[in-house]
Amino acid sequence: MFRFQSLKPDYSLAGLIREFLSSTRTNGVGLAIETRGMQPDERFLKLMQDLNIIHCVDLSKGRKTAVESDVLYSRLFGKGVHNIYQPTDES
Repeated sequence: MFRFQSLKPDYSLAGLIREFLSSTRTNGVGLAIETRGMQPDERFLKLMQDLNIIHCVDLSKGRKTAVESDVLYSRLFGKGVHNIYQPTDES
């Protein structure tokens, strides 16, 4: 997993991702992006649709994906007091 906390999901980043992915072989590996608190702009959403990029969301916060996909990827636990669920060995 790569974290790019300072990058905004906008047309500029969309261009960089499109250029990178067009120059490499993914060999069937999917890409998921979590935009964490930032709404992707229209060009970024178009990129995600075109390249079948999964929009990772935090379902525990009631978030919904901005792009439809065959795969749903959710971050279950993160930092913060809102994470009151503690998994047991059985779960």
